[in-house]
Amino acid sequence: MSAGHRTSFVCILLLAVALVLGPWLSPWEQEHIDYDALDTPPSLTHWFGTDGSGRDLLVRTMAGGQVSLTIALLATFVSFAIGLPWGVIAGYAGGRVDQVMMRIVDGLYGLPFIFLVILLVVFFGRNPYLLFIAIGQSPGWTLRASSGDKPSS
Repeated sequence: MSAGHRTSFVCILLLAVALVLGPWLSPWEQEHIDYDALDTPPSLTHWFGTDGSGRDLLVRTMAGGQVSLTIALLATFVSFAIGLPWGVIAGYAGGRVDQVMMRIVDGLYGLPFIFLVILLVVFFGRNPYLLFIAIGQSPGWTLRASSGDKPSS
């Protein structure tokens, strides 16, 4: 692992730890309104400043980062949960089964992402878990990697 990779890994790890622990270490709550500090610039009290309602922007940024981190981790899990078994079955079966399964993957590659999201919403309604499925539904690289298939030129 190169020095650049190690540095990137450490930065991402520190960011994830800060996102997870930050809101609990801060003296401010996410929805706490500081009426004495409406729309203030960054200071020692509020490191990122406050918004027009007096809420601490650092805490709100960290809370939003927690949501983004959760979505990323769950979408990765969904991608592996769908892609790994699919690819292993396709690679193990081989032959026509592999061909058919990989053509289904190619068909998913051809559909615009927004079209797939609209289809999921139409069939399953508005559901927060649908977001994880929609983001993780494009596990094409996982499918190809686990089956050992390479697209032909």
